Amino acid sequence: MGHVHFMLPDISAARHAFLSLGGAYAKDLGPFEIIPFTGAYVLLSKADSIAGSADSVVSSVSFHVRSLPAAVDMCRARGLEIVKSASQCRIHMPGDVEVELVELPSLSDPIQFYAVNFSSDASAAMAAWYGRLLGGEPKPVSPETITVKIPGAELRLTQKNSPGLGTKGRCLDHIGFEVNDLDGVSAKFAAAGVEFETPPRLGRNGVTRVAFCNDPWGTRIELTEKISALL
Repeated sequence: MGHVHFMLPDISAARHAFLSLGGAYAKDLGPFEIIPFTGAYVLLSKADSIAGSADSVVSSVSFHVRSLPAAVDMCRARGLEIVKSASQCRIHMPGDVEVELVELPSLSDPIQFYAVNFSSDASAAMAAWYGRLLGGEPKPVSPETITVKIPGAELRLTQKNSPGLGTKGRCLDHIGFEVNDLDGVSAKFAAAGVEFETPPRLGRNGVTRVAFCNDPWGTRIELTEKISALL
């Protein structure tokens, strides 16, 4: 998919939590740390945030795990706060962000990034917007939830009675989509009326290119090209 970027005062606690989930290692890149998972990267930056994700338009992110009991036991042993149900559990992460674990026994890896979870009173419109711009097909999976599948992840959009708050400045500050042609995708977004906070530019490593924009509902989005060069 790309990445999810967390801004929080204590990177060490967040690093411990994501490595406890099954991240193989964390690489310090100066302005942020990167933890690779199959499907998406987790990025961590040291910053004061205005709030967690509970009232945000992006309410949580999800990972598939091969064995939920094994994942829960490991997380409990490492001191993470867990709320468990039969086939999934929610972990209260540093920075007041929820991460959901969902069991998928056929998974080839012990853990894999699964979904970005949106909560809004405009879930159908959001699903249509993301499907049109990212190429996924919106599919209702329940009366309240629509999914848009993209390579590496699902976008899960759940209807609620009020709009979610914007992500910028919150602990889960933005989500990132990896693209093959940043200029072409940025032009497609611009043609759809998206205004860019930061137009396409070259990153500090001289290889990765990035651009920042927002969806109409307040989700901050980073588009990246060659993000894997950060590793």
